Amino acid sequence: MKLIKFDLPVDGVQVKSIEELREHFTAEILGHYRSGLLFKWLSSRKLYDELSEVKLLGEMESDFDLLKRLSEILRVYADDDSLQLLIEKINLKFDHEVNNFSDSDSPSELECELTSPWMVASNSNFCCESMRDFLDIPEGDLKEFFVEAKIDELREKAKGKKLPLSLQEMLFNCDLEIAKIILAENISVNCCFVMDLAKKGTPKTREFLAENPSVNIEVQQYLIETGSDEIKKALARNVSVSIEIQSILAEDPNWRIRYCIAKNPSISFGVQQKLSQDSDVDVISALAENSSLLDEYENLWVSSKEEKIRIGLAKNLKLSVSNMEVLSKDSSRKVKKALAGNASLPDRLQAKLMHDGGDEIKIELARNESIAIALQAELSTSWEIDILIALFDNKNLADFVKKSMFPRFNNKDLAELKEKSDELNDKHTRALLQSLEHSKKLINANFSNSIFMTDAKRERIQMDQDELDRKCDGLSREYDAIYEKYKKYKSIMELKEKVENL
Repeated sequence: MKLIKFDLPVDGVQVKSIEELREHFTAEILGHYRSGLLFKWLSSRKLYDELSEVKLLGEMESDFDLLKRLSEILRVYADDDSLQLLIEKINLKFDHEVNNFSDSDSPSELECELTSPWMVASNSNFCCESMRDFLDIPEGDLKEFFVEAKIDELREKAKGKKLPLSLQEMLFNCDLEIAKIILAENISVNCCFVMDLAKKGTPKTREFLAENPSVNIEVQQYLIETGSDEIKKALARNVSVSIEIQSILAEDPNWRIRYCIAKNPSISFGVQQKLSQDSDVDVISALAENSSLLDEYENLWVSSKEEKIRIGLAKNLKLSVSNMEVLSKDSSRKVKKALAGNASLPDRLQAKLMHDGGDEIKIELARNESIAIALQAELSTSWEIDILIALFDNKNLADFVKKSMFPRFNNKDLAELKEKSDELNDKHTRALLQSLEHSKKLINANFSNSIFMTDAKRERIQMDQDELDRKCDGLSREYDAIYEKYKKYKSIMELKEKVENL
């Protein structure tokens, strides 16, 4: 089973290497061992010697014995007294954090008004200012962070942090769903809360928990047995989902669940074999795009008759150069377009696609963050607006290329884009009004008792309504695309003006 690299949360640090783990070694490693997270981290870092020894440990009678053996395997040099202190520290941490506040630390009534809804609801003594510092929320912005529009931003702030046990308890005891979600998706969530969240959490909370890579196999098993399709999809996206759960998900009747497990970079060889014969071509296409794809399927599917499978393969970042070469000659423009966007595409094949392909392929190359500087310079000489905008948006665009592009952007093209945008907006508005007017006719037809209103007439009116709705949707998408292009072009023109005024 191939795992993508992830950091191990220990001692408030996201550990990336064995050296960092030794430096920040604490008794928290016991929880990671029992949850299985330590195994996956060692495997993802290719620390196979340590992994093989850790796998032989099994469960020991005491925390001390287990911690001592782990310290020996990981070559952490600590005496027995030091190890015992680490265990006592982790055991006492919760009580210390919850109870070690004086009355003066408790938030005042005014502070509670300026802090989060969950702070008031949880009856916790956790200091308001500590909460502000913990999430790095600027002065004066605390209240705003808890309105609906800021929830995602708040989650992102908390997600990458190691939550203290006192804060975890506060979140767990809070009645608000957002508090439970923040706890459920945090990789440092304590195991004493996890099963309760799985059993008693809201559907959304359970969904975030299912995608948390620190959740152990017992909880994964419970979630798959009791969860909805959305929870199963979240499990399928979990990079640490067990092989047993992967196998169950790969046989789910819902193709979208199989699609999610097919895209999981930690997919096992056996599950790949199952999904390689899936009845749904979209599932096989997702597997073809997976960077963990086995070579035998890559070599087989490069000549597949199914265009979707070849498109998926063309997007695969681990695709061999020889198979990229084959796909660069593919008869399908969609396959070449997908290949042009592949960040692993060699410079030689980038140049081949650019000179053999049309504007669609050049646009994808312009978006490719790995595009060679020589090709950036060549594309920058184009007068095609879509190519110029795509290239200018590329975050790896060389500075000298970007500066050379400014003369290509002008007020005339900007005015034309504005005119097209306004014209499409008017068309969409008229089509929408026409659709709304016709919908009244449809309602009257459906409720009419007239002998002249036959089923055939109702069906005809319904067909006309469907056609008008499709027209509205098409115009809406067309308008959104041209307006987005206009906004980008306008921002480039504003930047150009600033540069010229320097």
